[in-house]
Amino acid sequence: MTLDNEAKERIRTTIRTMRQSLRTLDSAFQEFVTTVLGAIDSDSDSETGLSLTWHGPYSFGQSNDAPRFRDSEYRDTGGLYLWTYRFGDEYRVNYVGKTKAFHNRFTAELRYSRNGKSEKGRFACDALIDWGRFLSEGVRVVVNERPTKEELSQARPEIDRTLDACRVFVSVMGSKRQSWTEFALTKLLWESFGEIMHHPANGNMPRVLRNGPPADLPSGLVINSTFESGAKVRGLREAVRCSV
Repeated sequence: MTLDNEAKERIRTTIRTMRQSLRTLDSAFQEFVTTVLGAIDSDSDSETGLSLTWHGPYSFGQSNDAPRFRDSEYRDTGGLYLWTYRFGDEYRVNYVGKTKAFHNRFTAELRYSRNGKSEKGRFACDALIDWGRFLSEGVRVVVNERPTKEELSQARPEIDRTLDACRVFVSVMGSKRQSWTEFALTKLLWESFGEIMHHPANGNMPRVLRNGPPADLPSGLVINSTFESGAKVRGLREAVRCSV
């Protein structure tokens, strides 16, 4: 079959339109699933109280103690997530985040942690820390605040080992209350256990706290966390009140 240039362009235009429609549909479906599952997990919410159900722990690779998140039923949903590491019989939170699509966010964050990124001719990546001390004691000690691409590459084996040890918990939630919860949990954990929390350098608080509380954050917000697996997560075993 031979097509003239005009016919070829019509076909390309049709394919581009179909691809965009599928992306829109996929995004709408993800939001629908997130809303439905979030409603199931938080059916006792009130204006000043949130009940979170945390699913996990999940791993990012092959593991004997936790299933891979990419195989989870929650991979295409969104909400709040906790990056944690296990010390003894409890998990300690390294980072609190929010996203519309867990799998996409985790893929991007893992890629950045391992490889950094170059923008406008400048290389950027996370600060390098004493990974051995981090995994054994849960303390973040920065050893190189602005590593080069070569220095990051040299540290890759230790970074991979640290990411392999990471365990993630997710709580499905619609976008309306994600900012509330991210701020409240980050504030609580940073003030209580800041030594393990992810931050740019020693002494610098997380960005979400530097930006201040969301304008619509209820005064005296109470967050109750239930961990589906029965896991013990430091600082989140009981209902916690966020004082702004």
